[in-house]
Amino acid sequence: MPRLLRAGAVVAVVAVVALLAYLLASMLFVSAPAAAGPGLLTVLTVWDALMLGAAAAVAVFGWRYAREVFAQSTGMAVAVLASLVVLLGSPWLYTVLSPSAGVGGAAALWVDIVFHILLGAAALVVGGGLVRLARDRRAFEAGRSDARRAPPPRAKPVTGKHHKHTG
Repeated sequence: MPRLLRAGAVVAVVAVVALLAYLLASMLFVSAPAAAGPGLLTVLTVWDALMLGAAAAVAVFGWRYAREVFAQSTGMAVAVLASLVVLLGSPWLYTVLSPSAGVGGAAALWVDIVFHILLGAAALVVGGGLVRLARDRRAFEAGRSDARRAPPPRAKPVTGKHHKHTG
């Protein structure tokens, strides 16, 4: 797929999912500040919808890149890609579920607990992936520097019948 077409497809996925997410969030809960006009809650809802769109784009188009970066481990590629989707998409889910769970009570506590555990686990997986990338990069660079320090192979003296000095 040409680069411009791929970029257009990514933008289209982000825009469509973000628009649907914003409309769905607006239908699921209408708070007084959001209904009064463009306020902080409306801006956050738009931001969260865009992040959900980005999560969808990462889920649709990101496997190729995750597999390329973590070529030695399919499990790590899946874990990092899933973690990026969770990190990008969970704020929208939290925005939608938090008001519907109520201001207080056990339901709100469970929404907070699940949200924070998911974000923490996803951040740990992405951090572990970055550490693994750094370690692999360090090993690669060490191998290159060792190859540079090695003495060049010495040429063997040419001997035999085919090599005669002419005078």
